[in-house]
Amino acid sequence: MIGCKCFAVDNRPRRGKFAPRSEEYRLVGYSPESKAYRLWRPGTGMMIKSRDVRFLKSENSTLRNDVVQIEAIPQKKEDVLLEEESLQDDENTLPGTDSEFLSEPSETMEVISQRGRGRPRILRTGKPGRPRKEYVEANLSKDFRQNTSLPDPKDLDQALSSEDSHLWKGAMKEEYSSLLKNGTWELVDPPKNKNIIGNKWVFRKKFRADGSIERYKARLVAKGYSQKYGIDYEETFAPVVRHSTIRTVLALAVEYDLLVHQMDVQSAFLNGDVKEEIYMTQPENFESKKYPRRVCKLKKAIYGLKQAGMTWHAKLDSVLKEMGLEQMKTDNCVYIKREEGVLLVAIYVDDMIIAAEEENTLICFKESMKKLFEINDLGALNYCLGIRVQRGVDGSISLDQERYIEELLEKYEMKESKPISTPMDPNYKENVADIFTKSLTKEHFLPLKFHLSWSMAMQKKKNFQNRHK
Repeated sequence: MIGCKCFAVDNRPRRGKFAPRSEEYRLVGYSPESKAYRLWRPGTGMMIKSRDVRFLKSENSTLRNDVVQIEAIPQKKEDVLLEEESLQDDENTLPGTDSEFLSEPSETMEVISQRGRGRPRILRTGKPGRPRKEYVEANLSKDFRQNTSLPDPKDLDQALSSEDSHLWKGAMKEEYSSLLKNGTWELVDPPKNKNIIGNKWVFRKKFRADGSIERYKARLVAKGYSQKYGIDYEETFAPVVRHSTIRTVLALAVEYDLLVHQMDVQSAFLNGDVKEEIYMTQPENFESKKYPRRVCKLKKAIYGLKQAGMTWHAKLDSVLKEMGLEQMKTDNCVYIKREEGVLLVAIYVDDMIIAAEEENTLICFKESMKKLFEINDLGALNYCLGIRVQRGVDGSISLDQERYIEELLEKYEMKESKPISTPMDPNYKENVADIFTKSLTKEHFLPLKFHLSWSMAMQKKKNFQNRHK
């Protein structure tokens, strides 16, 4: 019976003469590749496959909290008889077992009638061994198939033909005005024997911590993949603050009761100065009526250029050092100032996390930055880099990625799935094409590995509390 206590033979070498020859496990299933049991060892979380297993007859058959709970669903009488026959065949064909240690038939029938959602249907093929399993195709909606990769418009045509076209047009005009105001380029005649790179519009929706839409954002991005090394660019590296450093800054904020605020720089990459001679086509849908054949000679960096991140970091680094902040050696994206109270600034591209001991120090820093860049003052730190930050009345800080994980569950059609306490076999391998419809490719699910790694990097929830309170 699934979840019952059992003992598997331990055949590891170099064991003492009086050492135990078996270890306690829990039955969690059957191996799809061989005639063996899949067992889980409590306490260690280790999964093994073994044929030499003995089950305790006196063990209570009720499933415990550390074993998967199976939902009872109605089942046809034919399927019950079919699975009963297959289980009886397994008792006769599985080597290394003894029938007196197997569960009673009544208990087996009880588990069969409680088959959980998603369990494969067993087919009788007439061949010896365990019956073959057939997986049912997932019932995915059309909206999921169309919007799995990108919920936002992929190109300009989709944005202009969508229901929110007026909002996307407003975002494009705002971005174009920002480019002209910053003096990003000048229109010149196309030079001969020069590489002219293209550009495209990228559309994204910005969300708040509660999941509501904050604003529609359009970004003009250069096609940097057409740049040539040694001609259009050289160095490209730009550092960002480490996640461990962010947690350290927040822990210090709790320990010394620091104010923690957040700012971001609008069109940050446009503030970097370009040293190379770079030419770009005019933005689509915003071509000059007077000079339609001219091209843009870039004077400032633009998103998409290979060196854009490096030029912006160099610009911000020089500005912060002129303001009296010192770059830390342990993390090049953290700056500190000890005059008139401690001031800490952590930088992740265009996002700044600011921790200050005095409110006047915080206000003075913000005003100085607003004179040099277009700043969005977001106030107290609430939501940054997909992480929700909550500060308690006692000064403690908690971090979680609840909304980020909910988006993943919704994207991969797992929001209605039920959680289980039984761990998954780390060596289990399954082909996505065998489970999902043929119209879905692996590219829809490969990003899931990165998303889960990101959530584990910051941990699901982290609490910081003042030890002196």
